[in-house]
Amino acid sequence: MIGYAFCGSFCTHRQSLDKLKTLKELGYDILPIMSENVYNTDTRFGRARDLISSVEEITGNKVINS
Repeated sequence: MIGYAFCGSFCTHRQSLDKLKTLKELGYDILPIMSENVYNTDTRFGRARDLISSVEEITGNKVINS
């Protein structure tokens, strides 16, 4: 299992989701991790809930945020 962390660089989250999908397609078991800011902050780049949902759907695991 590998950990994949999202930090407050909100403008890179869309690209990061693409990389996350690639890792999953290669067969990795991924543990998603988010900083408090990412987990709770809506920005012009997207809503936090949408990002969380996408990440959990891709990985099949719940996001760790504490």
